[in-house]
Amino acid sequence: MAEPRTLILMRHATAGHPGSHRDHDRPLTPAGTRAAAAAGAWLRSTLPPVDAVLCSTSVRTRQTLAAAGIDAPAGFTDELYGGGNADILEQLTALPDSARTVLVIGHAPGIPSTAYELATLAAGGGTGDGGVAAEPNPIHDELRHFSAGALAVLTTRGSWATLAETGARLTTVRHPDG
Repeated sequence: MAEPRTLILMRHATAGHPGSHRDHDRPLTPAGTRAAAAAGAWLRSTLPPVDAVLCSTSVRTRQTLAAAGIDAPAGFTDELYGGGNADILEQLTALPDSARTVLVIGHAPGIPSTAYELATLAAGGGTGDGGVAAEPNPIHDELRHFSAGALAVLTTRGSWATLAETGARLTTVRHPDG
């Protein structure tokens, strides 16, 4: 059996209001920077080392990554800024098999929606025909209120290339403290 892969889908930490900034250029608040640093410390102490990062090009996602202190090769892509499930999955399925643990930093609703879709697929739920997950899972409810700085941890034994067909098991949803 293949060694498991770990996927971490993270929503950027709390950003300031647009004010004089375009949405793409909104920076993190001081509380957002602290929350991102705490999330990074949790990731480093709890999960396998991150091998690759996929990150939106927005200022707040880049700052979330920097504050988290994750030292892994990072790719920055516009497809994660405002991208939906299909855009996120396209980026994931292009990952090399050598990447065992991947962190994706993006935005809502795409990040929690992708986590829900992958978890539903892995649970044997609907795949576009209006179906529902085979068994209700309380952890899936946590994806409905996916606050800034929250992350979902999923695992799969499949390749990244087949992720969109096989899904991944949702193991943890973590919201920032406070």
